[in-house]
Amino acid sequence: MHSINFEACIYILVKIMTSSFSAKEKIPKDKVGRQNISAQEISVAKRLTPFEDLTHIAAIASISIAGRKDVGAIILKRKDDIQIKFCFDCQGIHSSLPDSQILPIFTGIEAGLKEIPYGETLTFHLGSFTDDHHRQQELKALEENCRSNELMLLIRSERLRIRDLTNQGSRKNKFLRIYCTYTVAISEAGKTADLVEKLILHARESWHKFTGQIHEVRHQRIESILKNSFTSGYQLWEQTLNNKMGLNIKPLGSQELWGVIWNQFNTSKPPNIPHLLTLDDDGLREEQNSDFHIRHLILEREASVPFFDRAWVNLQNRYIGALTFTEKPIGWVDEYAQLRYLWELIARDKVSDTEIICQLTRANEGLAKTALQRLTKQSIVSSAISAEKNSVDVKANLNMEEAIAAQETIYKGAVPINTAVVFLVHRPSRQKLDEACH
Repeated sequence: MHSINFEACIYILVKIMTSSFSAKEKIPKDKVGRQNISAQEISVAKRLTPFEDLTHIAAIASISIAGRKDVGAIILKRKDDIQIKFCFDCQGIHSSLPDSQILPIFTGIEAGLKEIPYGETLTFHLGSFTDDHHRQQELKALEENCRSNELMLLIRSERLRIRDLTNQGSRKNKFLRIYCTYTVAISEAGKTADLVEKLILHARESWHKFTGQIHEVRHQRIESILKNSFTSGYQLWEQTLNNKMGLNIKPLGSQELWGVIWNQFNTSKPPNIPHLLTLDDDGLREEQNSDFHIRHLILEREASVPFFDRAWVNLQNRYIGALTFTEKPIGWVDEYAQLRYLWELIARDKVSDTEIICQLTRANEGLAKTALQRLTKQSIVSSAISAEKNSVDVKANLNMEEAIAAQETIYKGAVPINTAVVFLVHRPSRQKLDEACH
């Protein structure tokens, strides 16, 4: 593994972020824009990019239709494109299963990955942290409401024991969350090269604004997007994860989802959701709990603002480093070793305060076949040239065999998947971060 430029990993920290717009692009109305500052204000930079421009979160939604109650969703908006992101808590797969159960589980996961829709992402977020804050708060609440001296003594002893185990690094809170997306590329669908159609669309929008119908049109549009995201997005992902892959999952509610986002930057208790959209059988309604946008309220205080360096990010007085694979894994002995590959890493005693994020997207099968065919032709030509010189190009022969084998798997029904894996290491100081990353 090696460290990477953290300016390219902002999305991974927030789980909802993407890269910022180019400086030459026109600044949208909902963007703050880069600002010039004087040398007296700061000595390390002359221009700063507002943090609000780096995230595309627009609101939190709560969907309660089709017999479901409070299915949380993150609404992301970039220009006119809207993406709905759902989150599931997953118990994972037991690390000590008998051999007879490994192959069916592996086959189910493989079949589920083939169901990833084009243009959507499936993100696995695995973390292990030595943090006892929530447990200490639970025990503290029990202690304050306890009237028995004996029980208070036991609770205080439990709190002390938990604190000792946490300081030793023996007590680790592990979690596994799965993020799924449903994307509506309105900007692409609404583009047209015909001048007359552009004029008609512009005139219709201007008429809606003039008559005051624009709010109703936008309301119906958002309601339709949320309904489609539930039927064509959430239910599809739930069936894939639960039935195909056989994973034990639980969808996060709106408050739980807001708590996950809030805890990325703050240590205090999450406030009320500033902008909540609720969709139920009665329709769509909006709940506004703050005059400020949700992107502004994510950062509670100065310590909540992430400070970006090329090698690390400082957040809440902790340094976060990013690691990636220098090369792809060579292979595994069997399916059991493949399933336990990342788990064995994060389950080590010395590994703590670490996150592993793996994002999967479905690759274009046509491009994959074309690339493999091109590789095969290049290998054949290289082998022929080597044969003319009475030599053997071993690498070309190996590439040709691997390319042919890969094409065989695709023609037999395999689906190419693009994979991105990153490791985030949290440490209290730069020295400890360097030691952990090396």
